[in-house]
Amino acid sequence: MEIGTILNYQEFTDLSGTDVNAGWSVNNNKLIGPADTTKYLQFNYVSGLWLWKKTIVSNKKTLKLFIYNTAGNFTGDFYINSQNKLCSHFSYDNTTNTSSEVLTYNNGDILEFSLLKNGRLLTFSVKNLNTNQIVSLNASNVAISIHKLRLITSEVTEISSYKLESSQTTGGTLVVGDSITQGSNATSDNQSWVFIANWERDCGPGDKSPDALLLIPEILNIIKPIRVIYAMGTNDTIIDNWKNAVVKFSKVMNANRITFIPVCPYANNVRSMQSYFDYITSNFKVYFDFYTVTKQSNSTSLKPEYNSGDNVHLNNAGHAAVGNYVLQNNFYEYFKSFDDETVKMFAFFRRLFA
Repeated sequence: MEIGTILNYQEFTDLSGTDVNAGWSVNNNKLIGPADTTKYLQFNYVSGLWLWKKTIVSNKKTLKLFIYNTAGNFTGDFYINSQNKLCSHFSYDNTTNTSSEVLTYNNGDILEFSLLKNGRLLTFSVKNLNTNQIVSLNASNVAISIHKLRLITSEVTEISSYKLESSQTTGGTLVVGDSITQGSNATSDNQSWVFIANWERDCGPGDKSPDALLLIPEILNIIKPIRVIYAMGTNDTIIDNWKNAVVKFSKVMNANRITFIPVCPYANNVRSMQSYFDYITSNFKVYFDFYTVTKQSNSTSLKPEYNSGDNVHLNNAGHAAVGNYVLQNNFYEYFKSFDDETVKMFAFFRRLFA
């Protein structure tokens, strides 16, 4: 079953759905943005979904959409420039994509801004609802990660609706991870190890464990998987943060009767992941060991045949090795029996109070 509509503000009665609203207000069931580019509105929903669409209806072309990356503290900006062309700017590497087509706009026209994410592909579109013209831009220069949506405008602007929907499926097995989980440096999505394993993902490049913790409400209330594979660690330079997140994820998933399986993080040439491997193998009986699969023999470094060239990310061969390891692993079909745990718990309390 598809996730469907997650948020649907056809009218606004308050600002409870936002966690930053400096200078913004609600009037006649519409969000009113001030003519001040230092004051933005930020919706409080955080997501790492593989597939989603955000749609916002506004009465001014000066509206600018931001994707705020919590892990790296950078933004993706989506806007209409002074030549009425669509632009997507990524602050991380200072790149800008610009549409070749010009949007026809007259004062008073109503515009529908949309962002469509499909894996690693991101499309920014604007539809003039008065003329039905649609201009679209490949905005994949912006790397989508765990984020919040921000709005900003240089003139007083009315936002009449905001909709967030997803065609991603609910249930199943979900991988929580970073850029390697996303499939970065694999030449296509279907060559990524998660695709090979036939699992869903909630992830983004640059993500760290503290950022992944922000996804817990989305996992429990929106995706509702029956199993979570925790594949974080590559970006976690503070191992205690990673350990704390592993423990919290494990406890929360177990409390919600969701099977939890951690991963021994992949080897890389930047730093040793041996201590991460040691922690997982010492504290969990069920896990996937990506570290041993990807590291050189008698070394903590990444196997050269799996190195995409940046000493961190896997190439196609590396993704294939991890994906095939998962498919052949005894835990590929493992699901925890929570009924057994319930029986054991009641038996314990009977003995305790006998």
